Formats: sequence, structure tokens, C-alpha cells
Amino acid sequence: MYGLLGKSLKHSFSKPIHEAIRPMEYWLMETENPALTLISMRFTGVNVTHPYKRALVDACAIKDANVKATGVLNTIVNENGLWHAYNTDVNAFQSLVQKAFPHDLKSSIGILGNGATMASIHYALTALGYTDITVYARNPKAGERPIDALDNSHTILINATPVGTTPDCEATLVEDFTPHTALKLVVDVVYNPIKTRFMQRAEEAGIRAIGGLYMLVAQAIESNQRFFKTTYDPNLTEQVYTSILKNTLNIAFIGLPFSGKSHLGRMLAERLSMVFVDIDKQVEKAVGSSVESFIETEGIDAFRAIEHTIAKKTAKARHTVIATGGGLVENNEAMKALKQHACVVFIDLADSLMDGIRFHSRPHVKTKDDLLRLKAKRQPHYERFADITIMKSSQDADKALAEIEVKFHAYLNHQWSQLELARDA
Repeated sequence: MYGLLGKSLKHSFSKPIHEAIRPMEYWLMETENPALTLISMRFTGVNVTHPYKRALVDACAIKDANVKATGVLNTIVNENGLWHAYNTDVNAFQSLVQKAFPHDLKSSIGILGNGATMASIHYALTALGYTDITVYARNPKAGERPIDALDNSHTILINATPVGTTPDCEATLVEDFTPHTALKLVVDVVYNPIKTRFMQRAEEAGIRAIGGLYMLVAQAIESNQRFFKTTYDPNLTEQVYTSILKNTLNIAFIGLPFSGKSHLGRMLAERLSMVFVDIDKQVEKAVGSSVESFIETEGIDAFRAIEHTIAKKTAKARHTVIATGGGLVENNEAMKALKQHACVVFIDLADSLMDGIRFHSRPHVKTKDDLLRLKAKRQPHYERFADITIMKSSQDADKALAEIEVKFHAYLNHQWSQLELARDA
């Protein structure tokens, strides 16, 4: 029996990751008493997550060097009744460092948090030769500093806390990165959402940011090798990483009214076996009337408020194609929520296609000139939030869908290559 042991696991990616590594049955085991749970089950191998990475160390008869050095485990293998403890987070983080960190052991590194994950990361870094490391915590211990004392001396900053994890997606320990002009790289160990608020804030300041999915996949492969006493092809990390992204990410369409977001979104969802959600339709369901009627009777502000609530709720979906309303792109908070777990596709409607539009039942858009004015107003927002842009210059939906699929796969591959780009920056 194999699985993950923790207190709250409903947002974990571990099951699909291990089942992508090899065919196996992998269980999520939530418990308040981890030792008793392990004793009562006939397990071969388990991964251990927060808050039990330290609690089970003394229960293990044999500990690897990483566990002895850190006092932290994340993998237990049962061999003939003896529990063997491993800390594969150390190896996984070292592989991330070697793949993504700048080529400079003199880099000044700040780590946020002083829990079990910090201990593994700190040991991984010092073992590789990094010496300029400062730990910041809300409750600092000897040699550590309070988080509000974070200064501008670091070139690399690592969030080693669970702050910002789903469902508390809007939380971040750093709201404004603009004062941190020395920073070259930000790393967040949180993997759900894929792009945390911490990462978004860093990117807004022009700082490259990496999330926790790579480390999660790498440590899973390390622990899986210990479960089955085998060695996997090094390329497996990239394959599993990309597969998990593809099967969890949403695809969100943005664009002008009449650009075909709903039509293309529905067709794409069917092609990719994904769920389809039209935010305007969800608003209509909530208010009991058409968008146009609601705006006429209640006003645009009332509509935007309901749209905002529904968009943020929809953003929490997984493996879903989302068609947004044309004006949602002007709502920064809603768009940032969508981007935490979505590839955003901008359908850029060519001016030449506007002549054939039958303008009816759309608020504030009754003529081509209205649409052109709206385009001029919203174009900067569309370009700001888009991960992929499709220029729609014909009504050939199959051609547009084929282009979207090609660019989406390129986007997935780019997320992997971003790790190397971070190192070369």
C-alpha cells in the first residue's frame, strides 16, 4: 500500500503525480494521529506532509543522512517491519537549484519560514556550498529575523511556508516587491495554485518567479524510486511536470464581444475533454435574467460585482475552459485570480471581421464604431493578461482551435524551459 499521510490533503497533487510516474494505487490518508495510522495499516511506502514531517522521525528505525541532518522526513518505506525514513525534499530542492538558480554560490538568499520545509531547503543549500542565507519567520528563533525585517540585500528569495496555498490563494508574505531591487529570482514552494499571489507580485516587479510544482514532482520521483527500489530516466521529471500542468490548468478566454470566446471555448473543451464554463451564463443563472436585462434594470456596477464574485469562484476550478465576459479583463483582481491556475488565451478580433457582425442585444455595443472604441480601451488589458494571443481574421473555427492547441502545448513546454531561463538570467 502506498500513499500520502497528512492532516488536510484535499488540495494535494500527490496522487496524480505518483500515478503518472508509474501505474499504481496511491491513497490520500488524512489523520490526526499519524503514528497510529501507520501502525494500523499494512503499508509499503508513504509520503508524509505538513504537519507530520518531524513528528514521525523518532518512530523510524533507520534514517538516511538527510533526515539525520535536518530532523525532517517526507518518505517512509516499510522493509520487513522496519521503518526507513528519507528526506527526498533535500535532493529535489538541490535539483531545482542546479536547474534554475544563478551560477553564483555567493548569492544572498532569504528564506521565509522556519518550519520543516525551511530545514530541508537550508540544508540543501549549505550542502551545495551556499553560505549567505538568512531565515525570516513570524516567530523567529535564535539566529533568525522577523519577516518584517526583510531587507533589500538578497538576490534570491524563497517562500518556505504554506502561505498562499489553496483555498487561501490571495495570501502572500510579501505584497510589494518594488523595494527589493537586488532580487533576481523568487521561489515559492507552494504548488497549488500554480502561480501564487507571491509569484504574481514578484513578476509585477519584473522578478522571475518559480513555483513549487517542480520540487513536488522531483521529490515524488525520488521517493517513488525508494518505494520500488528502481531508477527512472532523468527525463521523467519533465514528462510528469508537463503532464500535471496539462491536466490541472484551466484555459481562460478573453476578448471583445463577438470575438467568439464562448463558441471556441465550448469547442475546445469538447476536443480536450475539459469542463466548459461561460461566466456570463453563470451570471444570468445567478440573477435570473439576461446580462443585458440585468444591466438595464440594475446598472453596470451591480453586474460587475456579481461577475467578480462568480469569476473568482470559477478560478478555483481545475481542467476547465472558461469563457469570460468581454469586460472582465478590466477587473485586475478577478483576472489575477484566474491567472493563478489558468493559461489565458486572448482572441484578438480583426477589424476586418467587424463589418459582418449583426449588432444586437449587447450593452453599449450597437455599431462597429462602438466596438472599435471598446477595443482601443481594452486592448492594453488584453495584452497584459494574455499568455497566448490568437488573431481571429476569419470565421474558420477549426483553424483557430488548431492554432490554440499548438500554442497551448508550446505554453506548457515554456513553463518547463522557464526554469533554465531563470538560471541563465
